[in-house]
Amino acid sequence: MHMLSTGKLGLSVGVDNYHMPDKDQVFNDELEGMHQNLTNILAENPHYPAMLVRKRSDEAYLDFPEDFFDIVFVDALHDFLSVKVDIVNWRSRIRSGGIIAGVN
Repeated sequence: MHMLSTGKLGLSVGVDNYHMPDKDQVFNDELEGMHQNLTNILAENPHYPAMLVRKRSDEAYLDFPEDFFDIVFVDALHDFLSVKVDIVNWRSRIRSGGIIAGVN
């Protein structure tokens, strides 16, 4: 694992579509504000290697080659099927010896 063996932080990637169709406009406006705040923070700190991917997780994993990440942290929709799909999709994007972790 490159990051863990070298101690150097590589590219950090945040994936979220910042929209939930089953929620009201006020909630989605708050998500939009969160996205804008994160975008501004990253713009103010160009030395920090990070990017935001504004897609659903089940679409975004296709943007990255296999064996790309050292660590993937899954914070999927909080139901079994969504978590399972994220683990299945993203595990091929993790380098050998890498880590997949999550919450809830």
